[in-house]
Amino acid sequence: MYSIMFVFLFSSRILKGVSSVCPEVHGHAVVSRSLVDSGSITGVNVGNPIACDGYIKGWRFFPTTSAQLIVFVFREAIAGKYDVVSRTVVPAQDYLNEVREYHINKADWIPVFQGVFIGFHHSGNLIGYDEDVGVDTSEYLLDGSVLPDNLISGYTFQISSGTEWRTYSFQAILADLETPNFQLIRYLMNPNYSNSGTVTDRIRMNFCDAFRNSGIINGWRFVASRAGDLIVFVFRASDVKTNTYEVVGKTLIQVTSAEIDLEVQRPLKYSEQIAFLPGDRIGLANIDSVLKFKNIVFSMNFQTLKSDTRQDIRSIDVGSLVAFTSSQYRYYYLEAVTRRKYG
Repeated sequence: MYSIMFVFLFSSRILKGVSSVCPEVHGHAVVSRSLVDSGSITGVNVGNPIACDGYIKGWRFFPTTSAQLIVFVFREAIAGKYDVVSRTVVPAQDYLNEVREYHINKADWIPVFQGVFIGFHHSGNLIGYDEDVGVDTSEYLLDGSVLPDNLISGYTFQISSGTEWRTYSFQAILADLETPNFQLIRYLMNPNYSNSGTVTDRIRMNFCDAFRNSGIINGWRFVASRAGDLIVFVFRASDVKTNTYEVVGKTLIQVTSAEIDLEVQRPLKYSEQIAFLPGDRIGLANIDSVLKFKNIVFSMNFQTLKSDTRQDIRSIDVGSLVAFTSSQYRYYYLEAVTRRKYG
């Protein structure tokens, strides 16, 4: 199972110049350098944490050989151990010994927060570096024994070797955080799609599409196939390894017969609005089979997680923990309507 996992912890390292506005790039100058790693290497730039909240929208590097580069965002879990927050595979380049950029589709930009680190893995002779070059040098944790297949999102690993002071020709290309008027967690459906059965004791979460920014949910938009009760949730990661999420928001929507087969936007009163953070996800309990959905052929773009433990859905409230134990490939006509968080 692949996805970017987010847990909202700051690094224990001291941050320098924390800002809500991101620079254009983060990392060292991308130029020709005198040294290369001769073998497989994983590097975490622990001496240079990202000092803003924003997105990574691409990567810039100076390849010296045509080989695959895997780039990462890491977060310190506990002293000496690091969680993989995101992983991007950059294909081998045809043009060498020049500045190359790999751009990420905007829908897949990587949310980053103050205190996370960038890093890389390659099989050797790919990215040049210098040692002890003054103020541009920073601390790297380097390890030649880490298997790249283990470096997937949510994995925690320990660097076994010591630190080196180096300057790699490697950068993340950044963008500032922005909250749109509408959070695009929307899967358009043909109104003729119908339910495939009742799901009175299951909670489902949209696993493939997390919020990429912070803001306020001030309404829900949906298409229903029948009248009844629908419960929608906002989830926040609690334990990545066990797919356990905390409920941080809950809304009970009572759908009327007049709203069937229509696109309905249900506004929330101020006291009902839900604050969300980057990495939060929406979910639902379709307790009266209210929402239309469609099961589809395998696609990570439409993956939902579900809880298999039978439970009293109405007793699940803010602060409850929900463990998701299986997945389906399905989409619902449901989206969160959002606004910026002021103040």
